[in-house]
Amino acid sequence: MDLREATLADAETVIKMLFSFAASSPYTNLVDFYRIGQLVGSFIIDEDKLAVICEDKGMLLGLTLPFLWGTKRTATEMAWWVEPPHRKSGVGTELIGYFHVWAEQKGCAAITLTSLDNSVNKLYDRLGFKLCEQTYIKEI
Repeated sequence: MDLREATLADAETVIKMLFSFAASSPYTNLVDFYRIGQLVGSFIIDEDKLAVICEDKGMLLGLTLPFLWGTKRTATEMAWWVEPPHRKSGVGTELIGYFHVWAEQKGCAAITLTSLDNSVNKLYDRLGFKLCEQTYIKEI
């Protein structure tokens, strides 16, 4: 697959995918689309952040930071998206694999992934991830 770290030339493609991600999420009313544009550049440029893209098929944004309750670094996925026509084609597995290698290179002790629904549970299980906690949201 044509998987690589995104460059500033890819920002528009990443932003479009994030718009699709946001539109399918329960966060729609919380999303500031202008802010998405601002953030994408930081994921492309900052060495503690990652923007990986598989051309027009999918993308993943992640970052490293110290674990909240300790000192070891963790790699946290902030958003990942595979365009609907490319789902179940291996793109998601490749994106997560790239993220895993990047996290190891950054010296991370753990990786966290999220999901909007249960559609990726089998993938996460197959890749060795364990369910740790769940998030609930209520708009106020």
